[in-house]
Amino acid sequence: MTSLRPLWRVLLLVAGLALVAGAPLSHSGYGFGFFTWFGFVSCAVLVFVARLIGFAIKRKETYYGAGDAEVRDD
Repeated sequence: MTSLRPLWRVLLLVAGLALVAGAPLSHSGYGFGFFTWFGFVSCAVLVFVARLIGFAIKRKETYYGAGDAEVRDD
């Protein structure tokens, strides 16, 4: 779990840089940093949905049977 801390720091740094870089641009009525936060939330939702799908279709390790590991040449 400790290896995720540097990744979170990099993510927050990149998001902060995107906010600063987009500050002088006008986005025709959208709030400050809208596209940065929208992209972050969209990505987080996609990851969450993908994990849910993974849990839904996951099979046990013995799904194909315990004796099927050897290759048969019939």
